[in-house]
Amino acid sequence: MAFRFRLERVLRLREQLRRQAVDALGEARAVVARIDDAIAAARAAQAATRAAEAAEHEFSGADLRRWRTFAEAARAREARLAAERAAAEAVVAERREGVLARRRDERALEHLRERARARREAHDEAAAAKLLDELALRGRQERGR
Repeated sequence: MAFRFRLERVLRLREQLRRQAVDALGEARAVVARIDDAIAAARAAQAATRAAEAAEHEFSGADLRRWRTFAEAARAREARLAAERAAAEAVVAERREGVLARRRDERALEHLRERARARREAHDEAAAAKLLDELALRGRQERGR
């Protein structure tokens, strides 16, 4: 008789949930990467503004005010993105813990399956040995007659 683990469906479900958690973790990491790109773009805009300001020898007060307003907006955007990144990093950490917890659950079920398989194999081996002993005993009894 073939080995049948009674919790196999539960194990498959746990595996599926872990794969979904890994996918969710990947999505959260992608959000962090997009925020990092946006922060880099904000910093580049600030640097470009400073470079344009430094390169211009003659400019009006309105030009200066416009550059400073743009630079301040870029700094505010960078600060907002930094806060968003911190929140996204917290989501990544939470999802990473979720993946680890699901993997631990999965490993526990795999361990149970292996123990059940070993018990079944030991039982089958004992039954086979008992059958062979009975056959050997019958053979001796028949030869003894």
